[in-house]
Amino acid sequence: MQTQRHRPIFMEAPGSDTAVLMIHGIQGSPDQFTFLVEALAGQYTVQTLLLPGHGGMVRDFAKSRMAVWQAYVDDALLALAKRYRRVFIVGHSMGCLLGLQAAVSHPDKVAGLVFLAPAFRVFITRRCVACNAKMLFAKAEGDEIVAAMRQGNSVSASSPFAYLLGAPRFLELLQKARACRPLIEQCGVPMAVVHSENDEIISRKTVDLFQRRPNTRVYIAKKSSHYYYPPQARKALAKLVREFIQANR
Repeated sequence: MQTQRHRPIFMEAPGSDTAVLMIHGIQGSPDQFTFLVEALAGQYTVQTLLLPGHGGMVRDFAKSRMAVWQAYVDDALLALAKRYRRVFIVGHSMGCLLGLQAAVSHPDKVAGLVFLAPAFRVFITRRCVACNAKMLFAKAEGDEIVAAMRQGNSVSASSPFAYLLGAPRFLELLQKARACRPLIEQCGVPMAVVHSENDEIISRKTVDLFQRRPNTRVYIAKKSSHYYYPPQARKALAKLVREFIQANR
């Protein structure tokens, strides 16, 4: 499937009563969901979002706000819910926080939540710093993790240091994560939670937040990092999402 870089996708499945809404993370991109869109296309209507302030320059990103992103997700959910009997949300990183808040605010509109690398407990490792340095300052050709990070970054800057303009949005992310942790128990919809085995940003303790929650399954994506899923993991995740939707329709 050929797509333009960092463009939202709406692929309708005629006759389907189910839609899947996909939400990227902070500075993220709809491109991160390409393998899932390919797996679901034709069976379910699929919509990937490009959050406000994303897909352009860092100055635009810096001017946006978490509240704007949340409202954008809520509006997209409500629009889909008017047309489809069941709506599932797939989020990556910050997208999981936005998806959870939307499900708590509109519990009758969401059939299920799939969280990939959910950013409920953020923990920056040395490996994260090293990978970001490679992404910003080096070509790092042949490094699949760095390549995935670049694919998943929709925000451009005139220089690596210009990204500092977006620092307030990352502080908002930490505040959002803290505020959303109590919502996990309040949310009554089924969940599938995927934690990457080698996630360099999200703490393994995130899994503990979901272990005892009813109607929830937790998976570990082997040999995967925050942005990078090797072919075998992508195949397993696509199967997981398909089976989760089928089981909760």
